[in-house]
Amino acid sequence: DVYSFGIVLLELITGQRAIVRNDDGEKISVAHYVEPFFEIGELDGVVDPQLRGDFSSDSAWKFVEVAMSCVRERGTNRPAMNQIVSELQQCLAAELEKEKW
Repeated sequence: DVYSFGIVLLELITGQRAIVRNDDGEKISVAHYVEPFFEIGELDGVVDPQLRGDFSSDSAWKFVEVAMSCVRERGTNRPAMNQIVSELQQCLAAELEKEKW
């Protein structure tokens, strides 16, 4: 389903598991971990440190936007898979274009 796919996308970009511990030691979903960074537009708080610098920040941010749209609370507000695929293809195209330079 779309929500689960969004969680997988967040696991990929953050390098975190689906369930993480917050600063208080509580177990939370990776979506709740990413949410405060997403709300303030802070990509560095989201991206796995092992990936930093080796990607287009525009495509990484788009990737995070897609992932967060997949985990919206109401299922009716989540995108269709064909829209997700299209947006992820745009992310890939941006990365491939970056590699040419």
